[in-house]
Amino acid sequence: MTVSTMAVARGDAITAGLLWALAAMTLGNGILMLADGATWFVQTPGVSATGPFNPHLVADVGAAYVGAGIAYAVGARHAAWRLPALLSAIGFMGIHAAAHIAGWLRNGCSTGLAFWTELVGVIVPALLTIVLLAVVATSRRVA
Repeated sequence: MTVSTMAVARGDAITAGLLWALAAMTLGNGILMLADGATWFVQTPGVSATGPFNPHLVADVGAAYVGAGIAYAVGARHAAWRLPALLSAIGFMGIHAAAHIAGWLRNGCSTGLAFWTELVGVIVPALLTIVLLAVVATSRRVA
């Protein structure tokens, strides 16, 4: 194995690891939203401040998280499918993050734990997905 192929293999392993982490986070969140949306609503910092509990809305968003999680898992498991999997995931994750950022611009940032919930649970995963998209797209062109 050459140094070049070892570097590619290492980058591939890092990408797969990040995709598995995103899959676990989004699947876990989505499954909880679908299985027990009321508990998710009350226990997730900042969510209850957005208005009254709407079980249909929570289930819809939970389903979108599960869909993104499946896409991340497929991309983690099958390197050849990473680009379409990431494009699928960013369809929800990117628009969802953009909506949160637009809310921050309109109303100001959340504070305390609610800020960290939005940042870690919504914004960072979308940004990481964009970075992974760029890495995967670039590596496909180079290969």
